[in-house]
Amino acid sequence: EYARSAPVTSKAGKPYKIGVLLGLTGTGSYIGKDMVTAVEMVFENVNKRGGINGHPIEWVTYDNGGDHTQAILNTKKLATDKDILAIVGHDNSGVAVAALATTNNEKIPTIDACSTDDIIAPVTKWMFKANTKQEDQAGPMLQYGKEQGWKRVAIFAQQVGPSPRGSVISKNLAPKFGLEVVTFETGNSGDIDFRPQLTKIKAAKADGII
Repeated sequence: EYARSAPVTSKAGKPYKIGVLLGLTGTGSYIGKDMVTAVEMVFENVNKRGGINGHPIEWVTYDNGGDHTQAILNTKKLATDKDILAIVGHDNSGVAVAALATTNNEKIPTIDACSTDDIIAPVTKWMFKANTKQEDQAGPMLQYGKEQGWKRVAIFAQQVGPSPRGSVISKNLAPKFGLEVVTFETGNSGDIDFRPQLTKIKAAKADGII
């Protein structure tokens, strides 16, 4: 945990305090570290311009470590801090889905940057997705495969929640791009050995992997 803010002058209003919850260690930390840098750059720029209606932004950052349990605990901690107005995070779809119930139960507005649509299906009052819809993500990938001359594709995705929603979308859209899905494989966040899935993909004689 660490806190950051711009200097508060005597003329400045009371700071607006934001919680930042990203994976700075563990699986996918290379994403979380880049994202926290970007978030801080935006906050610092807003403060240099005088804040929001004269109120500087102050933020406190927590590391979820790519861990579902830690993300839930940190979400609860931020949500129950009476000074925290909102949360920015998460960077990992599995972590975001794990923390979703806590976000809604604690009624803390959260702007999430993960890719899964599971956090907005159904839409709730408290969770906002900053990323594109998964259907909009799937189309360009399938188009790329078509342009490479692929005919047979394998879909390989992270298992998020009850179903890998984004990959199901890709599977359903593939025929529109003239692609046949010959195998559908998943892995879990934190897995490091993908030989079983890759063996199946090789046996299926896929031209490429989505």
